[in-house]
Amino acid sequence: MTNYGQRDNYRLRRSVKRPEMSNKNNNNNNNNNNNNNNSSEAGQCLSYCFFEELNIVDGNGFPDRRKLSYMLTKDIRERELRNFYMDTVQQCFRYVDNYRHNKCAQSRELIKCMTEYAKAQCDDWEEYKNMLFN
Repeated sequence: MTNYGQRDNYRLRRSVKRPEMSNKNNNNNNNNNNNNNNSSEAGQCLSYCFFEELNIVDGNGFPDRRKLSYMLTKDIRERELRNFYMDTVQQCFRYVDNYRHNKCAQSRELIKCMTEYAKAQCDDWEEYKNMLFN
């Protein structure tokens, strides 16, 4: 059985890519920035709608850790896989806590984090990724 403890905490921090801000990005013309912001906001809010449609948001409309954990694990009987999902949700909610001011951004970052965590932990990710996301 794999131990998903501190070692994995390091792997998550190492593997989750955070957005970088540079002067080059800040000096782009306003039209490009507006188009990128609109696309980014739409993607973030699409992620939020996903959580909302599945009824896994809290009273304030933010993704709910307990509801998401339950939804992902309710039918899983294999202990190792169940623990993996629980750890993934827990680690990613810690990571996205910085986004508590924006439902859409938090939702998008949560999905990105869970995907990165799975990539870092699953040796067979490349083999099955097309089946999961097509």
